Amino acid sequence: MKKGKVVTTVGIVVLFCVSLIIGINYSISVHAATAYIPQSTLVSRGPEGIKLGNYFDYNSDSTFSTNHAVSVTSDYYPDTTDILELSNGANQLSSVWSNNKDNYFDASKPQTLSVWLYLGANELISHAGEGVAFVLQNSGTNAISRDLNGNPASGQTLGVWGDDTIPDTTNYSNIIKLPNNTADEVAKRAIQNSWALEFDTNINQTVGKLDYTDNIITLDNDDGDTLKNDPVTQDYDDTGLDDGTTTKQVRDQHIAWNYPGAASTYVVSPTKYLNNTKLNGFLTGQYKTIDQYQMDHDPEKSKEQTDEDADMIYGAKNDVDMTAYATSSKTWHHLTIKYTPPADGNLQTGTGKINYSYNDKKYDGTNGTYKNNGMRYGISDVDMKQFHLTNGQNKLYYGFTGSTGANGSYDALIFETMPSVVEAKADQTITDTTQNKTVTDGSTVSSGDDLKLEYNLNYIDGKAPLSNIRFEHVPIKDLSYGDSNGIIGQINNADGSTSNITKDDLTNYIPDPDSPTVTSQEIIKAINGELSGDTSAVTVTLYAKANTVTSDTTEDSTRSTFIGDLYKKDLASPTFTINANKPHIEPTGGTDNQTVQSSSDFQLLGDITEVNDKNEPQIFKVSDMKISTKINDGSWTTPSTLVGYAASTTNSYNLMSSMNSSALNKEGENHVYIRAIDSNGNVSNVADYKITVNDYTLKAKADNPIIDVTNDDPINITGTFAHIDGAALESGTAEVYIKVTNEDGTTSSERAYSTDNASGKFSVALKPYAYDMNSNADNQAESYDDFLSDWSNTMGLLKEGTNVVSLRIVDADSHKSTPITYTINVPKITPKLTIDSPSQTSVNTNFNIPVKADLGSGYSFNAKNLKYSVTANGVTKTIIPSAPVTNQVGPVSSPFSSTVDAFNFDKNKAYPMTITATDVYGRKSAPLDVSFTYVENILNLSVGNYSFKTLNLNGINNELVPRKGNWDIDVESYKTDWDLSATGSDMYKSLADGSKQKLNGNLVYVDKADQSHLLDNQLIDEDYSGSATDKHTDVSDDWTANEGILLDLYSSEVSGNYTGTINWTLVQAP
Repeated sequence: MKKGKVVTTVGIVVLFCVSLIIGINYSISVHAATAYIPQSTLVSRGPEGIKLGNYFDYNSDSTFSTNHAVSVTSDYYPDTTDILELSNGANQLSSVWSNNKDNYFDASKPQTLSVWLYLGANELISHAGEGVAFVLQNSGTNAISRDLNGNPASGQTLGVWGDDTIPDTTNYSNIIKLPNNTADEVAKRAIQNSWALEFDTNINQTVGKLDYTDNIITLDNDDGDTLKNDPVTQDYDDTGLDDGTTTKQVRDQHIAWNYPGAASTYVVSPTKYLNNTKLNGFLTGQYKTIDQYQMDHDPEKSKEQTDEDADMIYGAKNDVDMTAYATSSKTWHHLTIKYTPPADGNLQTGTGKINYSYNDKKYDGTNGTYKNNGMRYGISDVDMKQFHLTNGQNKLYYGFTGSTGANGSYDALIFETMPSVVEAKADQTITDTTQNKTVTDGSTVSSGDDLKLEYNLNYIDGKAPLSNIRFEHVPIKDLSYGDSNGIIGQINNADGSTSNITKDDLTNYIPDPDSPTVTSQEIIKAINGELSGDTSAVTVTLYAKANTVTSDTTEDSTRSTFIGDLYKKDLASPTFTINANKPHIEPTGGTDNQTVQSSSDFQLLGDITEVNDKNEPQIFKVSDMKISTKINDGSWTTPSTLVGYAASTTNSYNLMSSMNSSALNKEGENHVYIRAIDSNGNVSNVADYKITVNDYTLKAKADNPIIDVTNDDPINITGTFAHIDGAALESGTAEVYIKVTNEDGTTSSERAYSTDNASGKFSVALKPYAYDMNSNADNQAESYDDFLSDWSNTMGLLKEGTNVVSLRIVDADSHKSTPITYTINVPKITPKLTIDSPSQTSVNTNFNIPVKADLGSGYSFNAKNLKYSVTANGVTKTIIPSAPVTNQVGPVSSPFSSTVDAFNFDKNKAYPMTITATDVYGRKSAPLDVSFTYVENILNLSVGNYSFKTLNLNGINNELVPRKGNWDIDVESYKTDWDLSATGSDMYKSLADGSKQKLNGNLVYVDKADQSHLLDNQLIDEDYSGSATDKHTDVSDDWTANEGILLDLYSSEVSGNYTGTINWTLVQAP
């Protein structure tokens, strides 16, 4: 905050001269050849940002009537960037606010704002405008500083601080009428409910010498004397006043923060005004004391932490670079605001935090630094009480205010983010894949190293998707990108697709906006799709190789960028060095492929060199070279200095390293890896030493190494073993270790079996995978899948398909054999289930289903080893067949039994039933579908086709022709009385002309009393016993040859074959 500057004429001259010298020196050293560029042009050449749409309010109808904020066109990015110009002349005031609908600061969440500031150009500090302020507030889009009359107040207020300007201070008659100011009154004229960070572009000076004591300001109404040395209207330097006191305020262009609407922000400075009006030739000697106020620039004086410029990190920043430049790339200053909500989550009384960084990024997108780019940073605790948020409210307006006084200036903004609209995060990682290390600032890589550059963009939160995204990358100078096919990298797009980055995606790059010279190329590639809460990530990967350099070469930082409609993030590559030389190690003496015995010593030999870009050995200091080793899949050891010759130099070092095979942790093939690291941190190639540890003194032999399985019994594998040197075997027990690799790619753990050592023979039974699935009641009750998943069950080793068995032996004296191999082929067959009648009934609650199983020709199996899965009426049961216990070739009768209650069957209702079988190898049958009915009673009739005997008829009349064969008329009954009757049709024979001839005779029934009855609904038999059990009655069984159904032939003129029909009627008796 500043007051109207009132200084002596001498002060003006001195200030002008000093500023002029600085300006000349600056121009000579940096911009001697640069032509003058108007400020309007510098503004329009601002860096690329984002379009703002309707997310900000800055029009006069929604803010205040004299708001000078206006959008201007970007010269270079008219389609993607909005530039908000806050001022372009004297005595202007402006504000830009988030609309608080979709665009706001969410006080309950971390928020990051990235914005570019234009604060003026090529100006003497004393001629600069007033400045701008970043503001968080809870008062609305019409928030602005007001004067005593309630009108917007420009100048010293920056549009945010309280105004205490005294109107017409040269007229004592006006002053005498004013009430005395208070800090509360000044604070009320500021933006209320707010926190502000000011960028004060106007100079702050040490107070000059007073004309009068007691801070008296001399007023002259009649003689035209000027007002002199107003100490209240200046921001003070802390180097001390003429009276020896200090003000503890700031100097020159500065950054500071405070709470505009809080009275504690304003420091009182009483001022006496003297009336020099002459009355009858004498001074009246009248005084009026007015309390005037200045901003306290150090609100957290108790925090003593300082930065590189001795500024308080929590206090103001002095001597900040703001307006002393004349080019587009220098006049735009980047600002990052990072807000952290209160740790206790209380938005009414808690304390948040804001970290701000100014000039943290250069115009070209690379990182700004404290020394070469004027970067400044600070921290502010944020007292949430100042915002007066109500319970449940979390939205704050954010934006900028700005003002100019008599010194006109340009101020402008370019936004890169709007936190609540799109909150995203981007990061990068560069990996030297040759040396397997991450490249960071200060790292080194070697000529020819392969590098992988990875860039990630993650959508975190927001009100809108991030669309129209593109990736940009300015290549690092001494890297070669891509492969021989022109593929530079890949993008994992937002829509899930993958795109290649090729040389066609390179375009011209102009790093200096004030010069049209093309100095490089950059990659620009559109990203498919958009990011939102549903699709949250994009990954870009570039591949490059470090060029061969003849001397160590430092690679400056370059820019990579993710930019979309509502978000932009620049990523600066680390500064690293490409070393011309790198170490190399070459195994020698054939030691990179050795076979050694267990617990024996061996040597690793090699030649270590430091080679240049032509692979020529260079002189290096032995003590500067270190080696690191790794065994198998272990970790690299801490690098250790080469042994011997520590102070000497050489162009080749002979490595001799001794090891014992016990350090390799395992028998068989091992790998010892060695690499060298030089003094620059460059890592050599990796030398691979293959070491095979051999401890085999037994020889094992298989009797039958290939076995084809033809049944479901365990498979016996047999063989012999002996000492390689022919020595006798010891007494005791040998262990046979077996593991099996199945056709599905799984390999079992190794299992141990015992055998007599002295015999030199072994026999091991390998079970099918699910051989024990019916071994006990618990297993029988489990389904096949449950049996497999039950950790308490031990599975067999053999599965369907090819099983490769690896077998090794350790004898009683711990001698070991080399592994031998068996191949066991289990045929891939599908069990088949059949049933004679698909419709099954039962009158008993215990029922039996007569299934037959078959595993194919030549394959014998035990039906008891099958496991049925039976599903009916929504119930699935696991059932074991009641079948023979010996192996048989199918089809094998494999019935199963169950109960009506197990399936909740109702009486007299047909239920579909599905049956599948699984055998011990897990081979599963196709489903067998049957119908099952639990009946309350039974009444069934079984009849067939019948005939009568052939007779030689000579003049026969009224002859009864007997039946031929057993007619087997069967009635099945259960709990049912019944009557059986029959009706016979006429009988006919077919003639040659196609007509039919009727038999002269009829079917008759002859009863036990030898009475003949025409077969016309004739009762044949009956049973009224009730059939307490399932009963079968053969109706024709007790007929004699002259009883039952016969053929009554009336004439002998009936030769030929005649056919007819008997209709049977079986009814339940009443």
